[in-house]
Amino acid sequence: MDQNLFNDICLQQLTLSGVHEGETVVVLTRGGERGEYADAFLWAIQRLGATGY
Repeated sequence: MDQNLFNDICLQQLTLSGVHEGETVVVLTRGGERGEYADAFLWAIQRLGATGY
């Protein structure tokens, strides 16, 4: 999947979930699996003005 498209999907998901500026969001992964998912969600969290871990 195109990484830019996936980033946009993650941004839409977090927007629909009500994530907003000032919040803290934790991204859980299973070790090193699907690191690109974590990266995309962390990017989206930052775009929304939230803090991601």
